[in-house]
Amino acid sequence: MALGNILGSVLQGMLSGQGMGGQAGAAQGGTQANPLAGVIAALLTPQQGQAAQAFGSGGLADLVQQFRGAGMGQQVDSWVGTGPNQALEPKALEAVFGGEKLGAMASEAAMPKSDLMSGLAAMLPDVINGLTPQGRVPDQQPDMQQMIVGVLGQFLGGRR
Repeated sequence: MALGNILGSVLQGMLSGQGMGGQAGAAQGGTQANPLAGVIAALLTPQQGQAAQAFGSGGLADLVQQFRGAGMGQQVDSWVGTGPNQALEPKALEAVFGGEKLGAMASEAAMPKSDLMSGLAAMLPDVINGLTPQGRVPDQQPDMQQMIVGVLGQFLGGRR
């Protein structure tokens, strides 16, 4: 699969045939208007092949580990936990993903790297918080895609 098709494939798979009714429509409308939702969906969805190289391969648990491995355990734990979320500086994402991976994500989203970093820094804490309502990272489960679409739809509901 060409890198240019990754976001479309991830979102199409998440939004079609999942039986999500109104949530899928809301999320789909938001993702079409906001390419960051596609990047976040790809980061949170286990990937294989080229997609794994561009976005990672382990879903939510892997993403949380990437932040911890980059020395941001306290921040990511605040997003997973039930207390207030600590802010994320856009530049900190370079320590988590590396400049090359961020460049690939920006290219995939057809946006400047600085805009991608700012958008991810603003959205990731809230999205991860929304996916961990019990204060822990859930196991990758069959309804995880539905949860991701629902959280993205709620978060982007006012940003169409």
